[in-house]
Amino acid sequence: MSHAYTVRKRRLRFILPLAGLVVTAYFGWHAYHGAHGLIARESLKREELRLTTELKGLQAHRVSIEKHIALLDPQKLDPDYLEERAADLLYFIDPELREIGKTGAVTPE
Repeated sequence: MSHAYTVRKRRLRFILPLAGLVVTAYFGWHAYHGAHGLIARESLKREELRLTTELKGLQAHRVSIEKHIALLDPQKLDPDYLEERAADLLYFIDPELREIGKTGAVTPE
């Protein structure tokens, strides 16, 4: 064996494990800190929870709006609801005028 061959062999014995360690460290760092890593996953889970909560609130609001729309259906119109909505729209300037039907209430002229 020549001296150059043994030096080259020693370098490979040192360089190959070092290169493996560098590659492992690179992928390990990105698995933890990367865009799809463990830290990002926790952030995405928090965002998912926030958005799920917001979605449930919006769905409840939508159901409420659909109920109000159903009350305005001309074939199922509730006279009390119509009176309440008319009072809201017509007497919005003076809150005292909303007390329709109570004794001593001011009525609009």
